[in-house]
Amino acid sequence: MKKDALLNPELRIETVEIDRIGAVNLREMTAKDMADYLSKAGKVPDVELQCFLIARSIVDDDGERMYKDKDTEGLMRNPAAILTKLTEAILSLNGFQDDNEKN
Repeated sequence: MKKDALLNPELRIETVEIDRIGAVNLREMTAKDMADYLSKAGKVPDVELQCFLIARSIVDDDGERMYKDKDTEGLMRNPAAILTKLTEAILSLNGFQDDNEKN
């Protein structure tokens, strides 16, 4: 193993289809993303936490984040069903759902 393998990891990107939106690229979360997410848990409303997770995970075709943390408020204007589908896909990509919980 080379030192760079852990300092510059290649994060997985998965494309999912979301009704009314279309194809969305989701990037695997880094440990820093997860730490930031968990530090907010219990301190903000669940929907705000979902939108924070979404903002950290949606990427463009080059793998760059499309939304900043400050876009959380705007993301909350989406229907709950869309936010839930995105959140479920993000959690699945990051290993937080087992096969029995999917769908």
